[in-house]
Amino acid sequence: VEEEVKLSKEALEKLADLGVKRSLRYAVQLLRPAAIIAKRRERNEVTAEDVEDASKLFVDTKLSVEMIKKYEELFMK
Repeated sequence: VEEEVKLSKEALEKLADLGVKRSLRYAVQLLRPAAIIAKRRERNEVTAEDVEDASKLFVDTKLSVEMIKKYEELFMK
């Protein structure tokens, strides 16, 4: 599915950084939530702030695994 999302230069840089640090799949998956956040803020272009806010709502697989390992003792066994 093609995502027709307008990105600011800073948003693109933020997504590229997330793609390197976490995964490209994760960065691409943030496009739609970031676009929805921008739309709710009555903007047609996604900003770096929108990408940052979307990344706070959704974690990638690596971070999810790290959190499970970190808080493993708090889970039911």
